[in-house]
Amino acid sequence: MSFSQGARLPLAQLQPIYAVAFPEQGATQSLVNMGANLLPAQLEAIERQRGGGPITLNFQLQGTVYRPPVHEPTAVAPAVQAFWGSLMYEIKQALWVEVLREWNYAQGFLLQVPMVTSANSVRAVRAKDDLEKAVKDMAEGRYRDAVSACRDALETAYGSGDRDLHPELGYKVEKLQEAGKEARFWLIRRALWSVTNAAKHKDEVTQDIEWARRDAAAVVTMLAALLEQSPPL
Repeated sequence: MSFSQGARLPLAQLQPIYAVAFPEQGATQSLVNMGANLLPAQLEAIERQRGGGPITLNFQLQGTVYRPPVHEPTAVAPAVQAFWGSLMYEIKQALWVEVLREWNYAQGFLLQVPMVTSANSVRAVRAKDDLEKAVKDMAEGRYRDAVSACRDALETAYGSGDRDLHPELGYKVEKLQEAGKEARFWLIRRALWSVTNAAKHKDEVTQDIEWARRDAAAVVTMLAALLEQSPPL
């Protein structure tokens, strides 16, 4: 498959949905229904690459058709006919959205921790170990340890100075060490208010902000997690 920008990428091998019965000798057409299995991770990768645009499917076809001999009924060996070729089919954006809706894509949220491998971010790579520990602790029911490992990942990636001050805001929360869990989660919601307001309202500052898919994915994931953590009454 390929997208509006970029090279072709392999997706999956097509398989017939049911046994194929080709027509008798002399027929010119035969309908074959094919299918391919896609993992959730593959679908997510497609959405990242698609970037809201159309998708072009590139099919590479090759095969062999075995037919009983026509002119020599007593012959044992069947007639062999090979075929090959390529097809292209563009899936428009609106049609792909309908496909995603039928697949119930984005109706649920799956916790996925991307593998951090970028050589451009040494700190992110170092924080990967803490993230992996957090996922392992959570899977084994050690929830305090999981949250604590995320704290370690934050410091590894961004440094301890990232907690209180920002060059544009000079932001520092008073009495943070005395705050309970509810107040601390509220801080996350307050941060989301700030981010989403920038997309909701256009002023002299926010009108020039460009939003990418990773921005939307981060906000959606965080908000969904907060709604599950503390459902509104």
